[in-house]
Amino acid sequence: MSLSRREDQQLAFTIACLREEAIDLREFRQWLQLLSSDLADRYCAELSIDRYHSVRQDIGNIMSYSTRRSIKRHERHAILGIAYTRGISPFSPDLSAAAALKALRKSPKIYTEFQRTFPHIAL
Repeated sequence: MSLSRREDQQLAFTIACLREEAIDLREFRQWLQLLSSDLADRYCAELSIDRYHSVRQDIGNIMSYSTRRSIKRHERHAILGIAYTRGISPFSPDLSAAAALKALRKSPKIYTEFQRTFPHIAL
């Protein structure tokens, strides 16, 4: 798989959003379809709802791709804040809702990136 730098950064962010449960698997597949129908055709069958929790953790292995962007801890915490903002109760969060929302307020770039990456998802 060959992605541009921008696509690689978006994929890393989108995977982090999936792992922190700010988006669900259906939304991830929709985003993947927008990025590349070839990628979506290749991976959507692997990304099944019945394997949601294992897919969420193993998405990089499933896609056989490692992104160049590393999502920092404070960014992951802000992404978790987005999950709480959307009314999602993550399965096993490593941060309280209050702390995640505080992290989101401290990271307006993450909020903006989420809106830009997922314009069809209201916050």
